[in-house]
Amino acid sequence: MRPSIFFKVFFWYAALMIVLLGVVLIHSIDTLRDHYIETLTANLSNLGSAVALKVSPLIEAGRSDDLDSLTDGLGRETATRITVIDTAGVVIADSEKDPALMENHGDRPEVARALDGYTATSKRYSETVGEDMLYVAVPLTESGRVTGVLRMSLFLEEIGGVLGRLRNRIIAVALGALGASLAGAFVFSRKLARPLRHLISVARSFGEGDLDARVITKGGAELAELAGSFNVMADRIKALVSELSYRREELAGVIETVGDGLVVLDAEGRILLGNDGFRGIVGERDLDGRFYWEVIRVTSFADVVGAAREGGHALAEVQIGPRIYSCGASFVGSREEVVAWLHDVTERRDMERLKKEFVDNLSHELRTPLTAIKGFLEAAIDEADPKAREYLEVASKHTDRLAHIVTDLLTLSELEDRCTKPDLEDVDLENIVRAVVKIFEQAARAKGLTLEAHVGSDVPPVRADAYKLQQVLVNLVDNAVKYTDAGKVKVSVERRDSTVAVTVADTGIGIPEERRDRIFERFYVVDKSRSRTQGGTGLGLSIVKHIVLLHSWDISVASAPGRGSTFTVTIPIETTRSRQS
Repeated sequence: MRPSIFFKVFFWYAALMIVLLGVVLIHSIDTLRDHYIETLTANLSNLGSAVALKVSPLIEAGRSDDLDSLTDGLGRETATRITVIDTAGVVIADSEKDPALMENHGDRPEVARALDGYTATSKRYSETVGEDMLYVAVPLTESGRVTGVLRMSLFLEEIGGVLGRLRNRIIAVALGALGASLAGAFVFSRKLARPLRHLISVARSFGEGDLDARVITKGGAELAELAGSFNVMADRIKALVSELSYRREELAGVIETVGDGLVVLDAEGRILLGNDGFRGIVGERDLDGRFYWEVIRVTSFADVVGAAREGGHALAEVQIGPRIYSCGASFVGSREEVVAWLHDVTERRDMERLKKEFVDNLSHELRTPLTAIKGFLEAAIDEADPKAREYLEVASKHTDRLAHIVTDLLTLSELEDRCTKPDLEDVDLENIVRAVVKIFEQAARAKGLTLEAHVGSDVPPVRADAYKLQQVLVNLVDNAVKYTDAGKVKVSVERRDSTVAVTVADTGIGIPEERRDRIFERFYVVDKSRSRTQGGTGLGLSIVKHIVLLHSWDISVASAPGRGSTFTVTIPIETTRSRQS
């Protein structure tokens, strides 16, 4: 059983009083003792200064007998031991002992300090008289020169007796105060516990749902303030509960008006809340308390929910019946709940499909006439005069560019098809790199460029679609050669911890920072004039980006105008297999 508030208050109050009185008692005795010793020290110092006026002339005159008589008489009158010491530490007069029998006092701390010209004090055991003593040493000076030391001393035993009597009186007073304090603590504890018990009772009722329970107390100002604060808190909680209920109803109304499907799941997967949009999607009206897999039997939706629980957020597309939905889910860690929503993207996907079909059909339809035009142009060039041949060659060049655009569009259309999967196999990167470099050797040599290739000896084969990987390198090297007028193009492959990095670096015109984010867009070119003269389609980097995404790789760009560009494709080691496997 836990102790009552009365017992706690009384016990701790009594313990605090005992500790405080003990500390005060010890501190007061020490303080009195220190103060008494400080007073005696000051008195001895003053006495020493007065006696020094009589002693100094006798020392100068060498009157030892008169000096002994003086110290004996003053010692008896003041009940103080008086010692006179010369600059060599030799005792030449003492009120209680024969100086001839006393040892050299030059090593005494107070004497040594006084010989330096300072008044000094010390408390220690005296070997001469066999008692604890308080010493005050005053320097004797003549014309600014120290001629000796006058030391005054008292027995500390007398101080202890006085302090003992004071200590007994202080202890008696402290015990009386402690008894009175304990009696007061008893009365105070009982008076404090009564309104607190009432407060506890009201708080229990409030916690059990009685929001109208209030505290009534006739205690002191603090308890009255506590009761008032509790009542104010109760009023605010009641208002907040009412406001929360209103907001909950309002939120429920807003959720119901949302066109998208929205559902809230608890830690076990039970449906806590679902709006009309979600009910319409799953075709069920009664949702509360049911497991979500009972009403939406789609594996991809369960995968999104599971991914959200593990990663905090997940997004994917799911198909429920004939409709396609963009599905997102977020994990609310504090309550272990998952909020999932479904947005219908069926029309958008149909539009994308129609767009793809249009591009495919248009590209296929253009291929045949372009091939025919190319053939007729080549035949016409052979038979034309020099002037007409110039125009026909320009037309042939643009026909080639249009054919390349058609080919690249078909490639992009294939890559964007969600059903497209890479034809994975073990690919030796060295063979791919050597083959691509071979393709561009003549073009690089024609521009006076150095085309280099380097593949690290520790690079393993990668798991990839060989044709598409070659497309990546062809497009990157093609761009590097086109946009480099002097210097070199270098293709390198190296292993970096858990990844393989394929890098294409050039010393070309570079890419301005403000354009770097757009280089992977369709038909976007950094230098339009150069692209037109060299036959670029503006689709190469877009194809590279789609192939990289198809393999779940990464691609990064580092570039600066006038300093060249570096494209790096990073392939995780997890997607590679060693030669031995």
